[in-house]
Amino acid sequence: ERITPIQKIALGLGALAVLILIVGQRSVPITSLTLALTFGLYSLVKKDVAARVDPLAGMAIETAAVSPFLLAYYAYLAATSSTSFHTIATDEAAARGLTLGTMGFLQYLGPTLQLLVAVFIFHESVPTIRWIAMGIVWVALACLSADWALSSIRARRLARTVRDA
Repeated sequence: ERITPIQKIALGLGALAVLILIVGQRSVPITSLTLALTFGLYSLVKKDVAARVDPLAGMAIETAAVSPFLLAYYAYLAATSSTSFHTIATDEAAARGLTLGTMGFLQYLGPTLQLLVAVFIFHESVPTIRWIAMGIVWVALACLSADWALSSIRARRLARTVRDA
């Protein structure tokens, strides 16, 4: 997938949010950046390599690329016909129809819901700098959503033009 100008803006906003957190907390969030980089690698492998093969083989390829130590665990799950193994295989099949951008967007829902539960149910306090960074990240996600909507509209128009020609 090529990165569009709107996606570049979203990427810049994401980098700005990270910079704000670094300055506000006076430390580099090594764990968060490591998680982001490993998830990025995982997504790249899942979309570009694993999508070219059947779901079971795709799951094996992505696991081998991201975490070789889990291969033995997945073999155990396959041998015992575990529900977890089948869930992972169906996740692989479902991801084939999604763009990498959509998969990335979905990954923000979990942490956002966790933040909302922490604040509104458990009454946790969240520093202002984190609210600012979260707001910037969601503006970036709004940019990505707008870009996705525009691409969908363009694709439908193109399909109509081809069909009508």
